[in-house]
Amino acid sequence: MKHIKPNTRLNLKVNLPADLPWKMLAAIVKDLGFGEEHSDNYIPDHFGIATIIRKRCVDSLFALQSELSPRRIAELSGKCAQTFHAYYQLVAFLKKYPFPGYDTKAAALETFFKAERECGLYNSDNYKSLLAVSEKHPDYLGVIDDMREDIVSLLGECPNVESVYGNATHGPGVSLARSYRGGCSTQYFKWSVLPYSVTKDALPYAKAAIESDQRWSGALNDWYRRKNGIELYEPINVEDFWKQVLDVVPGSRITTVAKTALTDRTIAVEPVLNVFLQLGVNHIMRARLKKRWHYDLFDQTLNQRLAESSSNNDDLATVDLRAASDTISLKICELLLPPLWYALLLDLRCKEGKVGNLSFKFHKMSSMGNGFTFALESVIFGALARCAINRTRSERRSAVYGDDIIVPSTAYSYLVDLIQFCGFTVNQEKSYHAGLFRESCGADFYAGHNVRPMFLKHKVETVQDLL
Repeated sequence: MKHIKPNTRLNLKVNLPADLPWKMLAAIVKDLGFGEEHSDNYIPDHFGIATIIRKRCVDSLFALQSELSPRRIAELSGKCAQTFHAYYQLVAFLKKYPFPGYDTKAAALETFFKAERECGLYNSDNYKSLLAVSEKHPDYLGVIDDMREDIVSLLGECPNVESVYGNATHGPGVSLARSYRGGCSTQYFKWSVLPYSVTKDALPYAKAAIESDQRWSGALNDWYRRKNGIELYEPINVEDFWKQVLDVVPGSRITTVAKTALTDRTIAVEPVLNVFLQLGVNHIMRARLKKRWHYDLFDQTLNQRLAESSSNNDDLATVDLRAASDTISLKICELLLPPLWYALLLDLRCKEGKVGNLSFKFHKMSSMGNGFTFALESVIFGALARCAINRTRSERRSAVYGDDIIVPSTAYSYLVDLIQFCGFTVNQEKSYHAGLFRESCGADFYAGHNVRPMFLKHKVETVQDLL
C-alpha cells in the first residue's frame, strides 16, 4: 500500500454535476418545505426561489440574500423559530460558495484601503469629535479619561518587556519569508530557517529575545561558526553574526483569504520575529483580560450562552463591527493606551505594507496577521463596553471576544455612539438589541432555538469534499 504523508489531501476525483451547488440548494429548499403545499412544514415561496434556482441566477441569489436579512426574516417568522431557520438556511447555504466570475480579491482590497483612508482621517481630524464630547458634552464628560484609566488598571502603566520575551512564540500562520511557503510554516521551520525576518524598530527586541534564551543563542552561535568555518575557541564578528541571523525588512505583505462569495478577507503576512514578539504581547493581554475583566479569549462559550439567553428575554444586546481590526487607528490607541504600552506596540507593529508592487504606510495600528491584533481590539472594545455600562448604570454583565461584544440592552445606544466617536463602525446587519434573534461568536439563536445554518464554502471536487 502506498504510504500517505500526514495531512496530505486525498485528491480522489469524483464525477459530479457541474451545477451541484444548485441541485443541493434545490434539495434543501424542498426539505425546508418551500412551495410544497402538502408538506408538514409548508412555507409559501413569496420570493421566487424556485425560479432563481431553475435559472441558476447568481445575481438574483445575492439580491435575495441582501433582501432577507435576519431582521426581515424575523418579520416574516413571528415567533416561529422553524420558519426563521428555513429562510435563514436558504440565504446562507451558498453565501460563501466561490462562484466563478467574481473578483473577491479586488473587493477585499477595496474594503482594506477604504478602512485605511478612514484611519487616516481619524488620525488627522475625526478624533477631535471624541475630544470635544469628552470635554464638553454632559453625557460623555471625561469619557476618554475613564476608558484610559480602566485600561491602565488592566494592563498597568509599563509593560514588562522580559515577560514579552518569556511568552513569545511562533504562530501557525505563514510569515514573511520565501522559505515558509509551500506548507513549511510550522514552528520547526520558523525556529530553524535563517535568516529571521524582522523590521527595523523591532530589531532591538529581537536581539534581546534571542540573547535571553541561552539555548536559542547557543544554537545560532553554533550555526554561525559551522557556516563560516570558525572554531569553537575563536572569537566571532558580532556585527556580522547579526547580519546573517536577522534580515531587516520594511514591513508586511498584504494578501487575501476566502471569506464569502463576494469578497475575500485581507490579512497581513508579517516578518517572523515581529509575529514572535507580538504573540508575547498577545499572551500578556489575554491573561490579564481573563483575570481582571473576565473576558476569556480562549473560549467563545460565554458569548454563545449569552446570545442564546438574550434571544429569549431581550435583556442583552449583541454588537458586531465592520472591518474592526482594520480600523484600529493609531490615534485611538494613542488616546486610550498607557504611553509605554503604546510605544511598545508601535515598535513591534509593521509600519509599512505592500500589495503587489505598491508600498504604503499604515494608518492603523495593526491588522489581521499581526499577533496582538485580536487581543488589542478586545482590550479597546472591552473598555468601551465597560464604560457604556457604567455611564448608563446598567447591570454589570458583558462579554467581549474581539469585535463580538455583548452588553445589557440598556447600554446599547450609548455604546454605539461611543464606538462611532472612536472611529469604528457598527455592523447594523449583525447587531441586535431587541427582538428574538441574537448572534455572537458563530452561534445564532432565535427565541432560544439554535438556528445556525450550514454553509457550502468550497467547490466539491473530491471524495473528501463530498463527505
